[in-house]
Amino acid sequence: MYLREYDFECAVSMGKDERGQNDPTYRQRAVTLLREYQRALLHLKTGDKLEFGSYFLSNGVKPIKTFVRSPIVWQVLDKTDNRLLLLSEHSLDWELFGDVGACSWKASYLRKWLNGDCLRDWFAEEERALMQTKICPPEKNELSDVSDTESTEDWLFLLSFGEALQYFNGKGPGKGWKSIKRHLFERYTSHYPISHPAATAVIPLAEQSYIDKKVTEISYEPKEWWLRTPGVSEECRMVVCADGSVNVEGMKVGCDEVGVRPAMWLNPGGLNTFIQAFETNQEKRNGH
Repeated sequence: MYLREYDFECAVSMGKDERGQNDPTYRQRAVTLLREYQRALLHLKTGDKLEFGSYFLSNGVKPIKTFVRSPIVWQVLDKTDNRLLLLSEHSLDWELFGDVGACSWKASYLRKWLNGDCLRDWFAEEERALMQTKICPPEKNELSDVSDTESTEDWLFLLSFGEALQYFNGKGPGKGWKSIKRHLFERYTSHYPISHPAATAVIPLAEQSYIDKKVTEISYEPKEWWLRTPGVSEECRMVVCADGSVNVEGMKVGCDEVGVRPAMWLNPGGLNTFIQAFETNQEKRNGH
């Protein structure tokens, strides 16, 4: 299943515009669309995709705020108690994890950026009402004993190494490290393979055609993407490489050429607020 962002935007705008405020039939149509969208969210399953939020595509160097705005496509990684764990299908940009030197997930630039500017720029107020925070526990690199010390509560976050194994390789974080140690010992490599093809990410690049400057061409470049788990030192974080393997030694946090694939939890029940508001408004008007 592929769920479009347009369906949600249409329903919300219909309920809020002038006609929706004064025309009961029109407003009821908005309520119907919201309920249909909510049912569609609840029917999504692992592996399905949906559009939610939008962002500005990047050119080959830096983000262009006046260029191409595109819906963000998410993959459903998990479904628990009717909540959906989503991961962006592509790397949405490339950014440094944090300042050069020791850097925890809590103190990282990436965490502040995702839960600050990105949260405001990528999602409308109505969309943020459907999002739920996640408690991210401290992550530890079992190969080097490097560990974060504090938990965080985040709207947007990076997957941990254990979550990458769980959702892309069918292995839980507990057994994962045992097999990784064995693999590293036998293969003499710092890369651990992930079998799921969705682990290989690309970053979309928006480029103007040389033939027609008004035409925008979208290309896709394979790119490593950050995990929030520490590497072999406090100055490194693990990354999923362009071939789908995990570099458990990690890359320096100051590297600004690593992709960002944010994850989040979505709660379809958050739509009840809008549905009830629209219905209450309609009942008041009918009462008059």
